[in-house]
Amino acid sequence: MAKLGRGEKSVILLLILVLAGVVSRVVPHAPNFTPVSAIILFSCLFFDKKLVFLIPILTMLVSDVLIGTHTSMLYTWGAFLLVGVIGYFTLRMGLSAKRVLVASLASSIIFYVVSNFGVWMEGWLYPQTFQGLVECYVMAIPFFRNTLLGDLFYSGMFYAAYRLVIYLSGAQKLAYSDES
Repeated sequence: MAKLGRGEKSVILLLILVLAGVVSRVVPHAPNFTPVSAIILFSCLFFDKKLVFLIPILTMLVSDVLIGTHTSMLYTWGAFLLVGVIGYFTLRMGLSAKRVLVASLASSIIFYVVSNFGVWMEGWLYPQTFQGLVECYVMAIPFFRNTLLGDLFYSGMFYAAYRLVIYLSGAQKLAYSDES
């Protein structure tokens, strides 16, 4: 699939994806149950890698300004940038249900590990000891569950929507030829 460059259509799509990510973080929702990772993963199908990394940066910048900044936000932003790396390396060779599942699981795990490491590094919720780090990760398990469910749900929805568009456009041979 050809990647979108910096033309008008790609800028509009990029802004729509960023807006969707911002809205998903601003409106009331279950903690960590948002489409942000799925948006980043699927943007890897349409944009070159430089533009892919603008999506999490702009999404987090705008939404953090609206909902409030926090001291571990750089870890959260970093985790979402790593989701872009995961998407780039797992989905760039073609789209399949297996690749989407692997990318979603890896994204959830990376986000959990990196963002909660940031919470622990702040030092005000947990002692800066190994036991404090373990406690931080244990206390974050309910949030991880929501992250995992959200990533799987939204990635599944995006995958199904993508396949439906391909099917309805009559390009199913092309779409399935890139699976491996």
